[in-house]
Amino acid sequence: MECPDSLLTSEYTELKVEVPEEEEEALAVLHYEEQITELLVVIAELNRKIDRLTVTTIREEDEYLDTCSDLSDSHYLETSTCLCSDQDQPMDSDCPGQPCQISRITGEPCELSQKLHQVLTELEDRVRTRRMEIPHPCTDPAEEEGAALAHWELVTQRIEEVEQELGVDLSPELQEERSQWEAELDCLREKNQHLADQLLEKDQELWRVTAALGGIQQERDKLRLKAGDLLTCLQSLQQNVTVSPLPRPFPSIMGAMTAGSSTVDTNLEAIVDTDPRFVVERLTRSFQSCSSIQDLFRFLHAHGPNVTRGRIRDSEIDEDQLRK
Repeated sequence: MECPDSLLTSEYTELKVEVPEEEEEALAVLHYEEQITELLVVIAELNRKIDRLTVTTIREEDEYLDTCSDLSDSHYLETSTCLCSDQDQPMDSDCPGQPCQISRITGEPCELSQKLHQVLTELEDRVRTRRMEIPHPCTDPAEEEGAALAHWELVTQRIEEVEQELGVDLSPELQEERSQWEAELDCLREKNQHLADQLLEKDQELWRVTAALGGIQQERDKLRLKAGDLLTCLQSLQQNVTVSPLPRPFPSIMGAMTAGSSTVDTNLEAIVDTDPRFVVERLTRSFQSCSSIQDLFRFLHAHGPNVTRGRIRDSEIDEDQLRK
């Protein structure tokens, strides 16, 4: 029983090592879990030893009773008297082997159990306290990553210091596992950096597309305004076309005035058919060149439909281009 007690005392002493307040929770929780596991193993070993001692004591008592019952019949009364005296004497510590030893054995596990319970309670309190002292995570991803790296370095350094103090060497399996985790961590860091670069490129592309879309929307608004103006002009032209034609007597009058029609521009019809954009200018000049009302009527009767058709055709072409 001295070996488990000394083991428990050494483990309990290791648990009493003061942990720096700046150490993070991960190392403390890992250390506490290891200690709890070892204590549970000690408790299980003590329980097994108690069970073995109890079974041994019961077996020895049974053997003693069997030996007493095998005495000869001739000495039955004396044997019975001796048996009664022998059964009474251990209570008086005449045979101090079994009962006193049992009481002493059962007393030590009770004390050990109380110590273990106290240690476990203290460990749970420390773990709960450390969890309450965990700082809130950073909102900035860069700061959070930096804090995680600093925490990882601190934990690694602390583990190495504890291993050096305890003289524990990592097994080849653990070293290989650690190297695998480090390689995987490096790979994940590279992927994270690659994804961050891709995200930055996508953000820049999105900004360029947004700017281009804003320009396209402005162009669309301008084209809509221009289309509205053209539609208004087209409607006004259509209303002018639907006006009632000139009276019939004018052709006869204008036919009689053929001699005085030299002031009308004879090339106006060709200009209207080829380039309708200069219709207004040409009309103004032609109106100014007319010397009499008869010449004006003759001009309107001859070129009015062509001018109207050319202007309507030009407006329809502009409208189709805008719609496309």
